[in-house]
Amino acid sequence: MKKNGKTRNYMWYLEVDAFTNEAIAALLASKGEAAESEVVSFFDDKGKPHSGWRVRHSLIEKLKKDQKSFPFKFKVFVQEGAGKPRLWTFGGKKKISAETKRALKDLKNIQQRQNQK
Repeated sequence: MKKNGKTRNYMWYLEVDAFTNEAIAALLASKGEAAESEVVSFFDDKGKPHSGWRVRHSLIEKLKKDQKSFPFKFKVFVQEGAGKPRLWTFGGKKKISAETKRALKDLKNIQQRQNQK
């Protein structure tokens, strides 16, 4: 991948539950990619330990697409160059929870009432 005209090296990791782990192992074996992918232990950018599959980005895209029809549960970490792996959110945005949405709405209502006084 290129960023600002420079080539960047990325490593992708999947931290999975037991069900997803079995599905990924079978998928990698069927595609002949089991030798390229391995389970590794690593520390994220916050110093927390993790264990997950080192995989190609194309597999992550496939799993994300299939997540709607299969109950895959996983977290994706990306490592840029020699940096520490960091949690990666799809599309760069985190989904706002319903609880947070309610709190933001309540805050907006409070602010409107204060402005009316």
